[in-house]
Amino acid sequence: MKLEITPEALDWFRRELSLKEGDTVRLLIHYQEQESNCFAGTGFSMRFSLEKPRKTGVIAEVEGITYFIDDDDLLFYPEFERLVILYNRGEDRIVYQMV
Repeated sequence: MKLEITPEALDWFRRELSLKEGDTVRLLIHYQEQESNCFAGTGFSMRFSLEKPRKTGVIAEVEGITYFIDDDDLLFYPEFERLVILYNRGEDRIVYQMV
């Protein structure tokens, strides 16, 4: 799987999390059945956490900031080739698109 982050999403992460060169952002799946942000009613949604990689499965380093998915979390993405992270300006939020 490939991880892609649009320039607008990169700007959002830097602004909202005060990211600087050398920081690391873990992308992970979160389960919460009643959440409105879930993928097609599955109860699963994306989250992020500022933490160091343990067993990196997918990694993208952009402008000195590392975004990654742990190897143990890859089982949640079995049929997807790419995870694209976009920024929705109207809602001022990050949107995750699995392709």
